Order: sequence, then C-alpha cells, then structure tokens
Amino acid sequence: MNRPDDFIERLAAVVESARRAPFWRQRLGDRAIASLRDFDSMPITTAREYRKQRFGDLITSPRDIIWVPGPWLGPSANRAPVAEDTADAQARTGAMQDALTHALPESSQSDSALVVSIDKTRLFGAEMCAILIRMGIPAHLVADTGTSQLKEFVNRVEPSILAALSPRIYMSDLPSSVRGVVTVNRRQRRMRLPNGIAGVDLFVQNELGVIGFTVGDGALQLDLGRFYMERSSYGTLIATPYASRIQPIVRLDTGESVESESLEPLALESQPLADTARCR
Repeated sequence: MNRPDDFIERLAAVVESARRAPFWRQRLGDRAIASLRDFDSMPITTAREYRKQRFGDLITSPRDIIWVPGPWLGPSANRAPVAEDTADAQARTGAMQDALTHALPESSQSDSALVVSIDKTRLFGAEMCAILIRMGIPAHLVADTGTSQLKEFVNRVEPSILAALSPRIYMSDLPSSVRGVVTVNRRQRRMRLPNGIAGVDLFVQNELGVIGFTVGDGALQLDLGRFYMERSSYGTLIATPYASRIQPIVRLDTGESVESESLEPLALESQPLADTARCR
C-alpha cells in the first residue's frame, strides 16, 4: 500500500489531535505542521517511555471512547492499553483483514480456520477468529495448554487455514488439509511452507496493531497507507498512525530493527521508509 498523497495534511491532523492529550501537549509544543521538515522537528518517543505514562494522559477525549481492547500479548504493565472509537477499531481490524487475505486459499465452499493460541495471545486470537468469520470463513479458537494432544487435535479438526499463535505449532507437522498458514512476528525465522500452501506472517506492534506483513519468504511489506513510517539513526522503525484521534501517537519508536531496500534522502535524523523493507 503506497503512502497517501495528502500525508502532510494527515500528519498535521494527527499532531493537532495529539496536543489535546496531556502527555503529547507537553512534548509537541505549538508549532504548526505545514511541511515534512516541520513534522521531523517533532520529538521521537520510545515505546518504553510511552508505556510508562498514565493511560489518562494519552487520551484526547475520554467521553468518545467506545472500548479499550487489550494489546495483542494480553494485559501487562509493560504494554499500554489502546482506547478506540468505532473508526479506530475499523482501521485496526481492517489492517488485519487485508493481511489475512494473503493466507487464504483459492475460493472454496468448505474453507474453515483454526486459531491455536497460548494464554498470552488469546485476546489477539479471539479477534482474529472474529475477523475471519466476518470474511465468511468459519473459525474456531483453541488454547494450547501444553498437553501432548495438540497435534492430534489439529489433525482431527482438519482446518484449511491454520493460525499458529503458539510456538508449539511446527510447519513440518501441518495436517494435509491445511492450505493457508498465519503466523505472527516470525520475520527472523522463515516459514518454509510446503508447495501449494499460502502463508502470511503478521508484523504486530502492541500499541499499533498490524503494521505490515510478510508473504512467504518475501520482503516485509509495511502498511504505508495507514502509517507514516520512518527509520531511526539506530535502524529501528518509527511509526505514526494517520487515523487515530482518541489515542493518537506521534513518532513512536517501536524498537523493531528494519532495513529498507531504498530510502528517500532527508538531511534530518530520520528518513521515510520505502514500500518494502527487510527485518535484520
């Protein structure tokens, strides 16, 4: 997905909205955003620093919050909750739905999905099930509790799509029914799927959701339509979501290392990422 033509206007709107939240108001000042240089003068915030803030200081309008979903790894003092209204939720789930399409086999009336999670990925797994069902694919969530029957159970269910959110799901043990595989944050480990099986690895960051994906052994494809992406001087990914207004984020350094195949030169501390990037 390419960067939108009006990205400067979108970045200006994000900054204007963020200034309504106490944390960002102190950090961003009152300088207008009329150019990319103006935006690049905004400070970078690390994920660690962001997660230390009071939840109320990150919110622009508490009365507009519809729900507060947990981050994909589940509740934790090290991961900030995410407040959403309907538009925010649609943007976040839309990103996952777009990525999941790359794991779907050719159209079939008998497609079904099995999402295998462990305890800390159960919330993310439940949301993935809901999105697959919305896409017209019957989906079920099963918890991997560490028993020896997991492999037998997966084979007995015979899913055509398997979402492996458990580290105990091995690509070499896929049942013959599987024609599509979904994994999460396994970019440094190639999936090595058998021929004829589609596979997508979701690039997920707790506060931002799905920010990109890798199809098979290909390059990481970042969602430049929903996020303004930069690379820090340390090679880490910095992201600003265009759409969020309830809990806006400006230049969050995710701490994830990436290598871009081509960069637009900027004489500033960060540079826009190209459409594709590879994880170190």
